Amino acid sequence: LVENTWTATDCAGNTATYTQLVLVEDITPPLFSETPPDLTVNCASEVPGDPGITATDNCGETIQVFFEQIGLPQVCESTGQVTNIWTAVDCAGNTAVHTQTVLIDDLDAPEFSNLPGDLTVTCADEVPGDQGITALDNCGQPIEVEFNQTGFPLDCAGHGTITNTWTASDCAGNTFSYTQT
Repeated sequence: LVENTWTATDCAGNTATYTQLVLVEDITPPLFSETPPDLTVNCASEVPGDPGITATDNCGETIQVFFEQIGLPQVCESTGQVTNIWTAVDCAGNTAVHTQTVLIDDLDAPEFSNLPGDLTVTCADEVPGDQGITALDNCGQPIEVEFNQTGFPLDCAGHGTITNTWTASDCAGNTFSYTQT
């Protein structure tokens, strides 16, 4: 509240006083320097944190910006949604809020390492089994590799085709299979 007072005096010594009360009220919220857009990433490790967003106020005061991150996945880093929230409040209590939604959507299947090639064997006991095939995930999550062998029993002469199949699945539901015959 600002008070202005004027006093006028004439040559006879008569005075008149006028007082003006001016209410100064800041109703304008702070303004962010930048507002990150919504985005989609493959893995939780790619979710951005606070890039140091600042805010200004129409009254020239220094504004503190608060950052909060909600929903970072704890189990499967390949799926989910994270919300980044920035809040700025000026001394008059005016608030500005910016929300960024980050969708985590891993569409990449796991990749196998150390894959064996197809082969021909002369005896059934030479047919390889699981062989310890492993797979890697682009988000660094543990990968389950399932092994399945089909084609037994062979015919009476011991001839036939054996198929070894490995299937890798990540926690986002992406799968990849490799077959050895």
